[in-house]
Amino acid sequence: MAYMGDMVRPICRDGATLDYVAAAKAYGSRCDAIGSIPRGGVLVFLAVMLVLAVAPMRSARGGEQPVKMRLIFPPSDADKKDLALLQKEADGGNPKAQFLLGMRYSEGVGVSQSGTEAMKWYRRAADRGYARAQFNLGVMCDRGRGVPVDYAEAAKWYRLAAGQEVAAAQHNISVLYDEGKGVRRDSTEALKWRRLAAEQGIVEAQYLLAHAYRYGGGVLRDDREAAKWFKLAAAQGNAYAQFELAVMYDYGEGVPQDKFEAAEWYGRAAEQGVPEAQNSLAVMYDEGEGLTRNKEESLYWCRLAAEQGDSVAQNNLGWAYREGDGVAKDYAEAVKWLRLAAGQGVTIAQNNLGLMYLEGQGVKRDEPEALRLFRLAAAEGNGYACCNIGEMYVKGQVVEQNYEEA
Repeated sequence: MAYMGDMVRPICRDGATLDYVAAAKAYGSRCDAIGSIPRGGVLVFLAVMLVLAVAPMRSARGGEQPVKMRLIFPPSDADKKDLALLQKEADGGNPKAQFLLGMRYSEGVGVSQSGTEAMKWYRRAADRGYARAQFNLGVMCDRGRGVPVDYAEAAKWYRLAAGQEVAAAQHNISVLYDEGKGVRRDSTEALKWRRLAAEQGIVEAQYLLAHAYRYGGGVLRDDREAAKWFKLAAAQGNAYAQFELAVMYDYGEGVPQDKFEAAEWYGRAAEQGVPEAQNSLAVMYDEGEGLTRNKEESLYWCRLAAEQGDSVAQNNLGWAYREGDGVAKDYAEAVKWLRLAAGQGVTIAQNNLGLMYLEGQGVKRDEPEALRLFRLAAAEGNGYACCNIGEMYVKGQVVEQNYEEA
């Protein structure tokens, strides 16, 4: 019977579909300082990025859900004034003091946490044009802290802060334009603000701008421009930008083909838990592309990806157990992993699982089940499955012998 035993990796090319894990998995548990802005002589650290969208990001050469972030501005040592003095200055109309007091109430710093009080003081500072207060007010409206969720109000304050070059506001207003929340959906406006945020170093904006150039989203596709922005986001540690950049080096799209660079970026993304990168790294170790061939390392990364649900890795691991390639031959373990991949619609896994049923390896021999699996794979154009069905017609297995049909 014809079979496919080579390790494969998801090819991020035209016509291919690439599944992404939840954005929250990449960012939700991480706290990063992303920069600082000197304002009035006071250095205010921008910290604590929390993903608000928890649905999985998925790409079909088309569109991930934009990742919206929340930024909180904790006080620097220079801003830890006596609360009474801060209150007095805020009551006197000092917008910076009003902002800092609102922040204290928002985070419960020296006062009882109160979203209502935070909103009151942020609004007073925002009305006086204080950009950071405008941004935080937008976040409060966006998240429904101290007030009901109001995307239109959030958009109003984000836009005002964005106009004062608050990069996080530029990013968040771009997301609202993408989603059509509080504003009419407008890809041109989204792209305008996203580019400004990306130019200021907001990593999510860089990633999403690169994605738009790579897959098409309000701009003409341009792999060279995509590579430029992926590089910037990847250098800041964005795991999916690292993976996308690796793919581009792997296939020479937008950059010169360079297997060593591909392996480097696959490795960085793999270390951050991106299963597609882990599987691709496994393949490179298996084939000795960009890396010294190493079966042990290959299986290590393949298993990590498979355990995270990567269907291609599950097929590869299953086949390794079937063939005893780098591991002790174990048909039961092979069936376990092939079944998981086949259940996700991977046609080569359906074909390979069909072979296990046809030959009674790890399962009770079941020719009708083998034929069913071959037909599933063949219906999606898998050539190996077509050959296997043809051989069954030649031999008259389950079906009547029919050379014409074969």
